[in-house]
This record gives sequence, structure tokens and C-alpha cells, in this order.
Amino acid sequence: MAEQNKIVWVAGPCSAETEEQLLCCAEHLKGKVQFFRAGLWKPRTLPSSFAGLGKDALPWLLKVREKYAQKIGTEVANEEQMNICLDAKLDFLWLGARTTTNPILVQQLADCLQTYKSTHKAERLPIIFIKNPIAPDLNLWIGAIRRFQTVCQEVIAVHRGFKTSDLQFGDYRYAPVWSLPIELKRNLPEITLLHDPSHTAGRADLVQQLSEQAMLLDFDGLMVEVHPHPVEALSDAAQQLDFDGFDLMFNSIRKPEKRNADIELLQLRKQIDEADDELWNAVLKRQQLSCLIGEYKKKHNLPVLQTDRYNELIGRRLEWGRRNGLSEKTIMQIVEALHTASVEQQLVR
Repeated sequence: MAEQNKIVWVAGPCSAETEEQLLCCAEHLKGKVQFFRAGLWKPRTLPSSFAGLGKDALPWLLKVREKYAQKIGTEVANEEQMNICLDAKLDFLWLGARTTTNPILVQQLADCLQTYKSTHKAERLPIIFIKNPIAPDLNLWIGAIRRFQTVCQEVIAVHRGFKTSDLQFGDYRYAPVWSLPIELKRNLPEITLLHDPSHTAGRADLVQQLSEQAMLLDFDGLMVEVHPHPVEALSDAAQQLDFDGFDLMFNSIRKPEKRNADIELLQLRKQIDEADDELWNAVLKRQQLSCLIGEYKKKHNLPVLQTDRYNELIGRRLEWGRRNGLSEKTIMQIVEALHTASVEQQLVR
């Protein structure tokens, strides 16, 4: 799907609200995006929220394709919605985070697609976009992707941030947890991976910042919400870009150039490798000492977990981090990982 150094663009309003709104948006995005998106059914947290116009808005979406020759798609969350979209021959469909979280529902939708393929002898099925689950669970995400890879020709992964207990991810609506999509790409190297900065940010003014980060991490493209008049949007108004905001981002976002490492970079990597060797030897020594401490505690009937000692260690390392310019989040991740490994080592003594 993604050509080297070419960004895959998916854009359009959060919800299809009126025919005029949809066509106005498509007119502005023509020639810029490969995929035009618009929600017909919106899985809302509160029943009083705007839940989309459903199949009543489908003719407007079809008119976008007819008039502007854009690939069109929407989110589906059950078999009825999928069948409606399959009959209309939409070009792509996506599964939202709430859907991906439920493997039973994902399998039902994959089976629905397989049934349609068999009964209609369909040679070409829509491209399926799979958003990550709400929680940072890599296996749920990979599982959903693989269920559809057995059915259709092309599946695309979409990273849209995660709901976590970590409250230190800045002003974003959801934590990016970049390590998860990186690990997804390591497990599925051939898959096209997009970032959805609109949902991750929750705010239009943070969308470009996240998009630039995604490009630096070698994502293949972006899935962005765009609205002619965001303040009037019936859903997710705060996170949708207006036309000027989208154009600014579209004209400035670039994928980094891919080239072979030069001598300077290779030398720096060599230094990283040397530092890593020292680090891992220190980790090994720490674990060996944890074994000795575990044996001592067992011999003298002492508890493995000693909260005062742990709090003292955290305080000392946080102070060290502040002096050396390391974030509290980074320090805590390292301290927690080392302490967990030490506790596990002591529990088996």
C-alpha cells in the first residue's frame, strides 16, 4: 500500500452530518488524500450524544466517490452495518478501538466478510483498517489483524492511542505509547501502519505535533479528521482540523529520508552498543545481588517487599534524574522494571 517516502492520507469529517458538509469536505480534499472517511454509525459513550445518521447518509458518501473519484469508507461495529456497506461496495471499512477490544465481535465481523465473499463470489473486498484496542494490549491488536488477514486482500493497522493508568502523557486525550505500534511493526513488518492523531490528541492544535512524531517513527501515513466548520461539528468538535489547519499540515509533513548509515552514525551506534554492554552487565550484577538478598531474607524470615526501602530508592533516583535532565516518567519506568525483576528473583529463593 505505502510507497517509500510517500504518505498515505485518510481524511474527512468525524461524522457525516449533511450532504453539503460531506461534499464540501471532499471538494477541498480532492487530489490530496487517497481515502475519504466519514462516520455513519458512531459508537458513543453517552446515549444523548450524536450517534450518526446511519444508512440514511450512505448516498452522500457514494456521491463523494462518484463526483470526486475518491475511495470512501466508514466505521462498522456489527454485522448489519458491515453488510450494508458491503452491498454499497464501499472501498474500505474500519474497526474502532471498542470493537477491536472484543475478539468475539471481531471474529463475527471477519466471518460476516467471509460469508459475503462466498455467497457473492466477490473477487475484491474492501480494505479493512484495524484500530488498536482501547487498552495497550498488543496481542488483541495483532489477533484482530490476523482474523481479517485470512479473509481479505489487504488489512491496514491504525494506531490511535491508548487509555492507560499513566497520567503523564501530556495534554493528549489518549497515551500514544509509541512502543506498541513499534512492536506491532516488528511482528508484522509488511503491514501498512497509520497514525490517527485526531483521536490520540483530542485537540486540533496538537494534531500536527503527533503527526510529525509518527513520521519520525516511520509510520506509513495518517488518518485525520477534517471538518468545514469544526466548532459546529456534531461529534468530536475539538479534535477536527479546519481546512486551513489541514492544508498547513498536508504541505509541511514529510517522511524522513531513508538512506544507508554514514560513518558518523555508525560510530555513534558503536558507542551505544558499548554503553548497552555496560548497562546489561550492571543489570546482571544487580540481579545476582537480588538473589543473595532473597536468600538472606528467607533465612531470617524477612518480607520480600520492603516499602520504606523502595520509596527511598525512588526518591534518590528521581532526584538524580532531575539533576541530569531525565524525565520523571523515564526514571519511574526504569526503577519499576528493576524493582519488579528484583522482587520476582527474591520470590523464587
